[in-house]
Parts: sequence; structure tokens; C-alpha cells
Amino acid sequence: MANKQNKKVKASFTVEAAFIIPMTLFLIVGGINIGYDMFQQARDASKIQEEIQKLDPVKIVRKCTFIQGIMDEYG
Repeated sequence: MANKQNKKVKASFTVEAAFIIPMTLFLIVGGINIGYDMFQQARDASKIQEEIQKLDPVKIVRKCTFIQGIMDEYG
């Protein structure tokens, strides 16, 4: 009689594990995926910030003004 109860307990652990293990793996993989997406967004934001810092609006205006002056002079 004790042997049947022992088998039922082992079987219940197997059934519980069949539900818990896939859910745990799903949560772990989902967390890794979210972390990777956040990393990609941070990297993209960092690249944009670097490009903004390199941007020199005064130089752009001077260049456009110089080109416009040349076009007016020879155009």
C-alpha cells in the first residue's frame, strides 16, 4: 500500500515538473530577450548621441553661406 502512494507522489512530481520546467525556461529566455532588446536600444541611443555631439551647426551655416556667396557671385 505504501508503494502505491510513493508512486503517486513520484508521478505528481513528474506532472508538476512538466509544467514548471517549460514555464521557467520561457521566463528565462524571455528575460534574456528583453535584456538584449534593451541593450540594442541603449546602443542605438548612444550612437545617436555621438552623432549629435559631432554635429557642428556653426560650421554647416558657414559652409552654406560660403556656397551661397559663390553661387551669387558666379551665378
